[in-house]
Amino acid sequence: MHVPSVSLASACLVALLTALSVAAEDAAQTEPTMAMPPAATLENATLAKMQRAKLPFYPRAQGQSGQEGWVVLSFVVSPEGKVLDPIVEDSSGVASFERAALKAAVAQRYTPATRDGKPVEQCATQVRYMFSIPGLPRGARQGFGRKYKKVRSMIDSGDIVTASAELDELLKTGAWNHYEDSRLHLLQYELCKASNDTACMLNSLRRASSEDGANLEPALYRSVLELTATLEIRSELYVDALATIARRDARKPKLAPGDPLLKAAETIQQLIRGPNALAFSGKVGFRSGCEVGEPNWRHQLLRREFAVDPGEGKLDKLEIRCDWRRTTDVISPEKAWIVPTEWGNCQVFVFGDPDATFRLVEYPLMATESAADQPGAAMD
Repeated sequence: MHVPSVSLASACLVALLTALSVAAEDAAQTEPTMAMPPAATLENATLAKMQRAKLPFYPRAQGQSGQEGWVVLSFVVSPEGKVLDPIVEDSSGVASFERAALKAAVAQRYTPATRDGKPVEQCATQVRYMFSIPGLPRGARQGFGRKYKKVRSMIDSGDIVTASAELDELLKTGAWNHYEDSRLHLLQYELCKASNDTACMLNSLRRASSEDGANLEPALYRSVLELTATLEIRSELYVDALATIARRDARKPKLAPGDPLLKAAETIQQLIRGPNALAFSGKVGFRSGCEVGEPNWRHQLLRREFAVDPGEGKLDKLEIRCDWRRTTDVISPEKAWIVPTEWGNCQVFVFGDPDATFRLVEYPLMATESAADQPGAAMD
């Protein structure tokens, strides 16, 4: 079955977007921060609980150079309390940190989630690992300002090629803390903007605002959130955009009534509830930019029924990973999937060769009112 030729972005939403202004070995980390499933509020259910935290080994090269970083993983907690199928959701962009976090996550044990008193899989669990070195200054260190101003000057003068090479060298060699890392990623955002690379711009802003903006001044953090939400909308990452808009609106001062971001959020909600199919373009890749783990593409489902139409390149499989259940299947243009509501909020991971392309289409909500108990029902 080939998906219909439809587009998610409406003229109204595009108009709203144009109104937005682009305004060492003995080093230690904080304990991993655990996020719970957003829909884990079922009756007679308990969530998985982390037992004694397993801190990842601090990579030697990064410890010796004074480099800090962070990694966000998502994974499944089995009924036995083991971590299954961890995926790197995002990171500060250092492969050695990602490998260390994955190793620590697999070794971690949990008290499993339960439903009706019985252990069950918890399929939407997320952990952030912070790699921090005690004693490092929290602001910019001596010498960083000179390097920063050098790249900044090159960008201002339009010497994008040289500025990119200088910044790549800084990002490659490290020797910065979380504060400095956020500034380097803001510089990277501007370089990505010069080449109109939306994905790079978005990744740079997300990394710059990690730790809920702890390394940015309040006004700068608000601006970064607004830019992030704008790029998420343009990238059709609507669930992410709604979350970012809510996070921005929670900061003081709140968004003014009638703000373009609030109007965009309303338009997104109308699209989700609307009668039209929603189409998303996908490309398989390494989400954090590091070649660690299986290349994949992630999408937060807005509805309960969807299909995938392969494009160029090889697709291996998809995994539907919800709060409380998951399933894996091969991808075919003749298939569609219906996800039961009791599974909770769901993400779809598409695995395949890097740069493989496809389209994912979600069907109107009314089409799933008589959904089957199990996903995978074929559609004509």
